[in-house]
Amino acid sequence: MKNILVPIGFTENAQNTLQYAIDFAADINAKVYVFRAYSSQPKAGTIRNISAIIARETNLYLRTMVNSVDK
Repeated sequence: MKNILVPIGFTENAQNTLQYAIDFAADINAKVYVFRAYSSQPKAGTIRNISAIIARETNLYLRTMVNSVDK
């Protein structure tokens, strides 16, 4: 089984990176997995559910990114 793990960042190149990975995966019959890493270290007085907010926003961003490329 072949897998390609594609990190997606905040740069303008993110869409090109994902498209390249999808095209490459098609050539070698591989699956593509997309992720976006983040780190949150809430401190006293900050939003209590910051991890849930970041996860929700990240999922929305990744869905938007995946939907923007040719599959």
